[in-house]
Amino acid sequence: MNRQVSRFTFSVLFAFLSLVDSSQSRAQEYLKRYDKDNGGPLEKFLKSFTELIRITESKPVRASGAEFVAVAQADWKAPKSGPMSMVSPVDLQLRITNVGEKDLVFPTSKHFGLKLVGLDGQRVKSSKSGEPKGSTGAVVIPPATSFALGRRAELRWGATGEPELVFYDGSGTRTIFGPLSRGCYKLSFWCSVSPEETNEDIPNASRWKGEIDTGDVRVDLLEGTTRGRIESATRFGAVPQGVFRIEASKPVTENDAMFVAVAQSNWRIDNNATSTPIEIQLQITNLTNKARVFTTFDSFSLSILNSEGKRMLSSGGRDHTVLTGPILLPKKASYSICRKAELCWIRDPRGRGLMYWDGTGTVDVFGPLLPGKYHVRFSYGVAANPLIRELTRPQREKGDPEGWSGDCTIDSVRIQLQQ
Repeated sequence: MNRQVSRFTFSVLFAFLSLVDSSQSRAQEYLKRYDKDNGGPLEKFLKSFTELIRITESKPVRASGAEFVAVAQADWKAPKSGPMSMVSPVDLQLRITNVGEKDLVFPTSKHFGLKLVGLDGQRVKSSKSGEPKGSTGAVVIPPATSFALGRRAELRWGATGEPELVFYDGSGTRTIFGPLSRGCYKLSFWCSVSPEETNEDIPNASRWKGEIDTGDVRVDLLEGTTRGRIESATRFGAVPQGVFRIEASKPVTENDAMFVAVAQSNWRIDNNATSTPIEIQLQITNLTNKARVFTTFDSFSLSILNSEGKRMLSSGGRDHTVLTGPILLPKKASYSICRKAELCWIRDPRGRGLMYWDGTGTVDVFGPLLPGKYHVRFSYGVAANPLIRELTRPQREKGDPEGWSGDCTIDSVRIQLQQ
């Protein structure tokens, strides 16, 4: 399917309706009548399209030259039940910032996890499931650089008929918290690395060791359900193994928000594997003193530049559409868009390509990529008056948070691809 056509399917639909009647107010009345006569499908669609993902973050905790912050989706809803196994994804991140003067090495394999505590102070019962498939990699973070350990987490229905939270640490092991009753909880991450486990020698780098708990964040398991996703269709990137180095671009500030591209800089082709996971993130910081909305649906894109600085053409497309919710980011808070990226075999005898999933159903394929130097770059743009809002509710209602709008290209990150 042609990417440009599929990428804006919904925008084209509403643009067509507005062109049928050149008067915007008449178009709105037409849509309202249609929605009323057909049981409100448009209203339900718009609600799912604009339902905010409220993000909260903990107070920072520092230890051994690193700063740790828990970042979490604050409002949780269990998935609707159905004939298939349904889950409701939950956004959880552990942000690590190197506040020292040397590169920081943080081992991730079995060295961090979640804690979930009720407001009564009692820890939620947890259990382990699954078999470890190998060690997850150690990440090398340069000074003054932040990296988000984003892992898969989701709500599902447990055997008791109550929701439970499932957290995947990346190794193949799952931690199951529950059963969970509706109400408030305190969530935090723990990190623990003993001196005996820091034996890898990386020149000009300090190994993190210590034991900490991040500050708590409050999360609410709400009444009611959300649409959810089929468990087998939930996509989340695999975790790099070995030692992978993180690099960050220069920050770009636009409309009181700061954008930074963060990416794994050492890419290696493993001829014995069908795919190799790569870490690529877009970090967004709200610089204002009030909460703001940042759109994630068709608002950002990834591009690859070759060693000469020329943008490489991409293939791929979208054969289905997933509505990714907008992020409500508190004042002065940061959030990283973490999506699946892999080096994979493509239909070209010359080498592999990078496949990047933006979460909406769109897959970009860059390649072939031969050993050498490249650059990774993000673009982020949101119209001041999105078409859907113009047709349904032109004015922001009282109490609605302000939405970020603008258009910016984030500086690139240098990549070295090795055989």
